[in-house]
Order: sequence, then structure tokens, then C-alpha cells
Amino acid sequence: GAVTDNAESLVVPSGETYTLQGVRSYSASIVVDGTLLVSPFAAGVSSGTLELSAPQIVVSSGGRIAADSAGHDATQGPGAGYDSSFGPFDDNGCAGGGGYGGLGGVTDRFHTVSGATYGSLTQPADLGSGGGTCNGGRGGRGGGKLKISAGTLRVDGRISALGGDGDRSGPGTIPGFIGTGGGGAGGSLLVAISQLQGSGIIAADGGSGILAGRSGGGGGGGRIAVSYGVSVFVGTITARGGSGQQRGGAGTAVYGNDLSIRNETNGALTPIPPGSYNFDSVRVTTSASVELTAGTSLTASSLELQGPGLFTLDVGTVAATDLSAREGGHFRYDGGSLIVTRVTIGAGGLLTLNRPLQASEMRVQTGGIVTHDPGITAFDLTVSGELTVETGGRITADSAGYDATQGPGAGYDSSFGPFSSNGCAGGGGYGGLGGTGDAFHAVSGAAYGSLTQPADLGSGGGTCNGGRGGRGGGKLKISAVTLRLDGQISANGGAGDRSSLSTIPGFIGTGGGGSGGAVLITVSRLEGGGSITANGGSGILAGRPGGGGSGGRIAVGFDSSIFAGAIVARGGVGQQRGGAGTAVYGAGLTIANESSGANTPVPPGGYTFDTVRIATGASVELSTGSVLTAASLQLQGAGLFTTGAPGPTLNAASLQVQGPSVFTLNTGALSSTNIDLQSGGNLRYNGGAINAALLTVSSSALLTLNT
Repeated sequence: GAVTDNAESLVVPSGETYTLQGVRSYSASIVVDGTLLVSPFAAGVSSGTLELSAPQIVVSSGGRIAADSAGHDATQGPGAGYDSSFGPFDDNGCAGGGGYGGLGGVTDRFHTVSGATYGSLTQPADLGSGGGTCNGGRGGRGGGKLKISAGTLRVDGRISALGGDGDRSGPGTIPGFIGTGGGGAGGSLLVAISQLQGSGIIAADGGSGILAGRSGGGGGGGRIAVSYGVSVFVGTITARGGSGQQRGGAGTAVYGNDLSIRNETNGALTPIPPGSYNFDSVRVTTSASVELTAGTSLTASSLELQGPGLFTLDVGTVAATDLSAREGGHFRYDGGSLIVTRVTIGAGGLLTLNRPLQASEMRVQTGGIVTHDPGITAFDLTVSGELTVETGGRITADSAGYDATQGPGAGYDSSFGPFSSNGCAGGGGYGGLGGTGDAFHAVSGAAYGSLTQPADLGSGGGTCNGGRGGRGGGKLKISAVTLRLDGQISANGGAGDRSSLSTIPGFIGTGGGGSGGAVLITVSRLEGGGSITANGGSGILAGRPGGGGSGGRIAVGFDSSIFAGAIVARGGVGQQRGGAGTAVYGAGLTIANESSGANTPVPPGGYTFDTVRIATGASVELSTGSVLTAASLQLQGAGLFTTGAPGPTLNAASLQVQGPSVFTLNTGALSSTNIDLQSGGNLRYNGGAINAALLTVSSSALLTLNT
């Protein structure tokens, strides 16, 4: 039948197409079984806008109300895509996509962004912008604007304001060069109803920049806002960016008091426009990439990142009762202000903390990761309640310290020789010395930093003939009332890489390992059976090996602990293993390695511990002016302890040397109530002073007096 359009009703039968613009109000109903279009924008002729109101509106299955391609024309609008009709031309891409709710996609190396974003997040009222034109390939038009008011709206078909696709080159500026114009941005859909029903589609997606030849950028998604009293709608609401050389940025979709930003694949950014917003939930999903603009405040009961979605906080304020990231969701805290109560990082989720964060509760579930960017020293996590790291969950700063050849303990660089026939570059140092890699260096990266309050990044390993050194471990500072650790907390150094660009062709070598970083934990109660590590990186990969990175520094303070896991700061393997790092656990100090390696100098200062344990090939030297006091000092598993520098003082009520460990006194003073040389143990007295109430030398033990 024919279209009916009177004061009471608008009826568009199946198979019919009808076009309107402006403001249209009906006293009874609107029924669309066919197609109702919005006239495209033309200055002085059509606004590209349609406002509909009626007590009841029905869009049946197969019916559609569409403002598709009814917005700004190619290269027009506040977010018009850039025009590359006259060059410069890229070998791969062409014109840029139009922007509105998200940025338009870029296509070449000459542009970092395309069409800008603009307009209101909650009351969208703008047309989408057109895509750029490329060598005659015309950009797609932006989507138009639809405003719908009704008592009841049933959508089983489609309501849309899609951006148009870019067209392919015609004659072109350069004959034979075929390209596609950028996609147009999606438009505006503003819907206000009492009851929403149906299972159809509400969409303001950007247009495609892919048709023929060199691709244009995709159009950014538009803006949707749907307010309702009651909703039983089970359809889809999308404002995705269009495909292109780069996909357009996701648009924004407000549904009730929930904000959803989702894309199809990775694309351009979606900046949240300036303003103050308060939502029940904010969901960033399916490859959307979101950031706040200056002066923006976003408050939500729930902020969820999923599948994958990226939210970057660099300026502005985010306040959320619950923050969660899972299945590829990633929240980056680079600046601005983040106020959260509970944080959950689920399987596949990532939280990057480049600023201090306070929360009441945090749970890092199996497969979840909390980390910081390389070179950042501001990781400072404070949890006023319980911090839980489940089995398979990680708080990690692995390879997040100084880069190759950088840092106070950087491994020596042997990129330009001299070259050893066996080894290569040196390992980075921090808690111990870096391992050497050749015959020309007695030591590699230096030790530095605090034994009890570690706060430094680990240093990078040296580079050898193109074999890049590993990065040092980063820095983690964690405070909580209760820490339940069944997963991992780590700041391990990175492994050296093998030669690729070589100074000497055919000479393959491995860069030195990076040193472990810093882990400082302060809790009231520590539980679990996980691990805390700051191990050095390996210098062994291919060809001539580099030196291993030293272990880092760990300090764990607590009021009570039933922790049954591992706390390790070993040196990395290499031509020479890196020196052991230091691990303070409560009132105990452990310096242990995997096998013999470089030295671990105890930094100058006065230290008091209940127990000091030197084990498994660790080689420890007490520095000038150091005073080390311990109720018990144990050497185990080939541990070595030396007072090599002038003037150190060691006070150990009990000194136990187990075989095949060696204690050497060269200078300084040793005071002990009980010295126990067990089977295979060795005490060498070369100088200084020993004051002992009791000395026990067991069978097969060795006491050597050289003074």
C-alpha cells in the first residue's frame, strides 16, 4: 500500500521508501515496515535532521528509520577527514576518516590523527563529518541526526545514522593511482521514551575506507543516547568505527545511565569530551581505545574493560567504586586523578600503574597482570584492606628498569671491542655486581641502593657487537593491611639478546643480562605460598655469552606472617653469573645465588638483623665502614663471606659455617659468642681482630690462621 502521512499517523509499508526532514509529530502512531530516510544535509536546503514524536512508534523486522550518509559531505564538518588529493601520497594509504564520537582513522605516515571529535556525550545533536578525498576517491558522507520521542518504541528492525563509505578514485590527480576516500563518521541518535521494546538494531557506526587500491581511514563512530523509563530491549546498540587503513575510533553509546564504548578491531582513539559525567556503569570493550580530555570528570559505580579495550587516564579525574579489567581489558594510569574502592584484574586483564594508587581492596586473579611502564619509578600501590594475588596472577615489573647500557650499575659495552674469544658484554648490577663476559674486565655493573628500603630501578646489561643487553627490573612499592600472595610479585631483569646488526660480520654474541629491580612490601599480615623475586637476567642466548645480571633488592616488612612461598634475588646465568641480590624478610637477611658468581657488596651503613643467611654460591663482601649485627650468621651451600675493605665490623652472636662455605676475615673486627665450623666449613683469618667466647671446629672443618 501507499505511504500514509497525516496529523495522526505515519505509516511506511513494506517495500516503500519515504524521505523526511525537520520536525514531525503525530498524535497516534508511527509504523515503519519499509524505509524512512532523512534528507541529506545541504546548506540552505536540508538540515540532515529528522525529529519524530508519537505516543507509539514501531519499526518492524525489515523496517528501518535511517539518517545514513545524511550528514556533512566529503571533507566537510568539524571533524572532516584530511584530504590527500594533492599529496603527499603514501605507498599504502590514502585520505583520512571523518571524526565525531571517535577520531577518524589515519592512513599514512604523514598524519598522526585524522578527523577530530566534538559534540555532546549525553545529548548528541550534531551531524557526522565527512571523510577525506584521495586522488579523486571521494570521502564518505557523515551520518545525519535522528531525534525520537515516544511513549512506547518497539525496534525489531533498524534505527541508524551510519557514516557513508569512501568511494574509489575516478580520473584522479595521478593517472593510474587508485585509492579510496576516507569513511564518513557516524551521526547522532537521541532517543527518549517511556518504554523500549524489541530485538533490532540501533546504530551510528562510521563508514568504511576500504574499497579499491590504497585504503582510506575508517570513519569514527557517532553518538547515541537512549533514555527510558522501562526497557525490555534485547537488540544491539553500536557506534563502532568504520574499517580502513586504520579503523575509525569507537563512538559513544549512552543507554539509560550506562555508557558503552566498543569497536570492532583496534582503531583510532575515543576522547571523552570535557564535562562532568556520572554513570551507573562504563564499559570499554572490543578494541575501543578511550582517554579523557583535560577538565573531564568521570564517575561510575562500575568501570569495566574487556575484550580487548584500553582506557588511558592521563588528565582529568576518574572515580569508580569498582574498576575491573579482564579478557584483554587494559587500564593505564599515567596522570590525572584515579579514585577507586575495589579493583579486580581478571584473566587477560592488565593494569598499568605509572602513578601512585590507593584502593580499599584489590584482587589480581589467575591470568591478571599489574605492572608499570619501563623506566617509571612512581609505582606505589596502597591497599587499605586486602590485596589478593591468586595463583597465576602477577604484579610484575620484569624488564621495566633501565635500558641496555643505562643505569648506575650498567653492564660494560663491548660493541666496539676488544672482543674475547669466549665471552661478550657485561651484566648489569644492582643488589650485586653484574657478571663479567670477557677476559678484559674484572668486574661489570656496580652495586648501589638501599639494603632495607630499595627504591631504585635495575640497570641494563651491556651490548655486544649488536647483541643488545637486557633491561633491568623495575620498581614495585606495595603496602596493604593483608597481602594474600599465591601468585607472583616480581621485578626480574631481562635477558640479553643475540647479535643482529653486527660490528664484526659472522661474530654472534649475547648482550649482558639486566639486573633485578626493587621490591618493597609493607603489610600487617602476609599469607600464601607464591613467590617474590628480583632475579637478574641471563646473558646466554647464542654465540659468545654475556655476563649475567645481578639480583635486585627485596625488602618485606610485616607484623605477622604465615607466608610459605619463595623470596629470591638470584643473579642471572652468563659467562659469569651475576652477583646475588639482597632479600630482607622481616628481621632476616638472605643473600643466595644459584651457583658461584660475581660479588655482593653489603652497602655502607649500620644493620641489625635476627638472622643473616648467605647461601648457594653467594659471595658477600662487607664494605668499608659497615657495621653488621646479627643474632645468627649462617653460611650454607658454598656461600662466601669476606671482609675485604678496611674497617668493617661484624657482630654475630652465633656464626655457623657449613661446608663447603668459606668465611674470610682480612680486615676489620669479628665479635661472636659462638663460632661453629661444621663439617667442610672453612674460616680463614688473614687479618683484623676476632673476639670469640667459643670456637668449635668439627671433623673435616678447616681453620686457617695467616696472622
